[in-house]
Amino acid sequence: PYRDSKLTRILQPALGGNTRTAIICTVSPAGLYTEETISTLRFASRAKKVQNVAAVNEILDDKALLRRYRREINELRKLVATTGQPIEETGDLEQKRRE
Repeated sequence: PYRDSKLTRILQPALGGNTRTAIICTVSPAGLYTEETISTLRFASRAKKVQNVAAVNEILDDKALLRRYRREINELRKLVATTGQPIEETGDLEQKRRE
């Protein structure tokens, strides 16, 4: 629901990202600006209805990545153990890829 204005286009990444956004709409009681005021209020109404799902941006160091990968490997081994399929060695996989 982005309004076609330069300011809105500049702010577009902030309006739809992992942020909390406050929008202040300025309107005028003067009859000369009625059309602009109505347009602004319509935009505010549409913008109020926008819902984003924020996600935490993770910055992992090498140790944290290694822990994550080890945990994933253990989970995959458990999965393979429950299905009864053998785990292939890395060398075997490399050889099969070449063939």
